[in-house]
Amino acid sequence: HQHPALHAVGYLNRGLAFLMVGVLVGVFVDHRRTLEADLSRSFEESLDLLWTTDLPGRLISVNPAWQRALGHSSEEMRSRPLADFVHRDDRQAVVAEITALADGSRDSVASRGRFEAADGSYRWLEWSAYACPSDGIIHGVAHDITAQRQAELRLANNAKRLETKVAERTRDLNEARAETLQLLAVASEY
Repeated sequence: HQHPALHAVGYLNRGLAFLMVGVLVGVFVDHRRTLEADLSRSFEESLDLLWTTDLPGRLISVNPAWQRALGHSSEEMRSRPLADFVHRDDRQAVVAEITALADGSRDSVASRGRFEAADGSYRWLEWSAYACPSDGIIHGVAHDITAQRQAELRLANNAKRLETKVAERTRDLNEARAETLQLLAVASEY
């Protein structure tokens, strides 16, 4: 049989333990709420185009950067598959990448493609994604590289023009050299 004072100390210890657990749980819950709020704020304020789809590729969430880049509202985008926004010439590749994530044959993918803006123009996006099969979702991030792509095309066009001019000048020089040699041959006959 236990002394009543020891019995009371046992109750007091258990009470303090429950109080400590309660405090720790409260601290944990507050910390979790803070982290969730920070994550939500980061999602909303990110300059990157963040998105989530289900495994078949239907958009679940997009951040406001998508509307700034393409002009489509979040509601409009969430009602359609990601591939619906991709240029028809790039669509097959995007669908293949999403399918590879969904069926587990790839853990992550990265690609470039043209995405249709609300005004009918196209923006070049470089994007990457990874699947969370246990959650049934795919997370992705994209960057608008339209200006970079246009600069690459201008450089490629300038390189082609330069190659053409070099070929023309080389041909002109070869013709002039042949003509000079012919004139020298005629002059030497005299």
